[in-house]
Amino acid sequence: MWQTSLIHYLVGFVYLVLFSRWLWVSGVGDYFGLSRQAVLTIFLFKVFWCFVFVYVHLQWSGGGDTLDFFQSGDQVYRSLFRDPADYLKLVFLPNHYYVTDSLYHYNQAINRYGDESTFFIIRLLAIFRLFSFGSYSAQAIMYSLLTLPGILFIYAFCMRQLGLHIRTIHTVLLIIPATSFWIHGLHKEALLLSACGMVLYPLTASDIKRSHLIWLIIGLVVLTLVRSHYLLLVAPLIALMYIHKNRPQQIAAYYLATLASISLVILLYFYLNDTSIRNYVFQQRDAYAQLSGLQADDLPLWQRFLCAVPGVLCSPFSSGAWPTDVSDWLMYAFTCSAFVYLMIQIRARYFMFHPIGFTLVFASLIEFGIIGCVVVQHGGIARYRAPFLCLFILGILAMFRDKKSKKILN
Repeated sequence: MWQTSLIHYLVGFVYLVLFSRWLWVSGVGDYFGLSRQAVLTIFLFKVFWCFVFVYVHLQWSGGGDTLDFFQSGDQVYRSLFRDPADYLKLVFLPNHYYVTDSLYHYNQAINRYGDESTFFIIRLLAIFRLFSFGSYSAQAIMYSLLTLPGILFIYAFCMRQLGLHIRTIHTVLLIIPATSFWIHGLHKEALLLSACGMVLYPLTASDIKRSHLIWLIIGLVVLTLVRSHYLLLVAPLIALMYIHKNRPQQIAAYYLATLASISLVILLYFYLNDTSIRNYVFQQRDAYAQLSGLQADDLPLWQRFLCAVPGVLCSPFSSGAWPTDVSDWLMYAFTCSAFVYLMIQIRARYFMFHPIGFTLVFASLIEFGIIGCVVVQHGGIARYRAPFLCLFILGILAMFRDKKSKKILN
């Protein structure tokens, strides 16, 4: 049941104060090379977008996935009182479409129980439910804190390895409405970008610590559980990280060789399973069409790949149409202001090939192609692209270097 009573807001406010206080006094920022003011700012922005996320879903989508996640997490929590063993099975054991015995009831009651990727969010909310007293506000704030370390790793990665200023990173990750909406809301995209940060930074840090390896393992596990094809996209980047320090002149060749190896593995997978890639893509498009109520072939080919880029950037649910109301115009204004600021930063720099920046851009283009081929709904395209859209913009910015800086990597 969706709770919006004063007591539930009060519980959320208490958690917000406690977490903010802990971030301020704990020295977390030192671990990531950030000031405590920067850490607190990022956390509060994440909380803000998390609440915008649920407000938009409640107003325009009847709650959408957000409400489904919250209610399903509550269903898992209630299993604790029926049989604690059921709760532990639902939260920690792999799920599947066909279950027997006591779990059959939950398979019918919990939305998307058979989808391991989506159910991962429900597992988290079922754990948060133990401490939230049924408050969505509290669970959203917990989720914001949970995804904060990976986002802080993104900041550290961008500052130390891409040479970007923290204000530039703020602009890309916190201010552009469409990307900020998805990567900080209570959805898979926040986890995905956070996991990417846990993978990217440990592989590029000059002073690798044991804790970095732990973060790396966590990031790889989350990517595997939430959206496994991301591993194929970051695998060339992972190989690049190990190579660039020893053989900086051969980075492009090694990257392309790694990408070719992964492509051969994918082709071999489809060959051994006797599955046509074309048939697989159209089967996925048909499945998405049924979910979204659209015809799979409604979108022209160019729109599958580009999907009205300005609209996707400016509005979380834009179909690429000209803005028609105040909220659309407001998001366009925010987006245009952010890009004007970024263009001003670029104007004072010169273009220089940056291997990691190039790799981020190239991997993002592959992701855009995958999503453009498979997903049919505009909102879905904007959502699925959001993490790599951020990395795409950051990768481009990394190629514009200060004239005084002669280093490719910091």
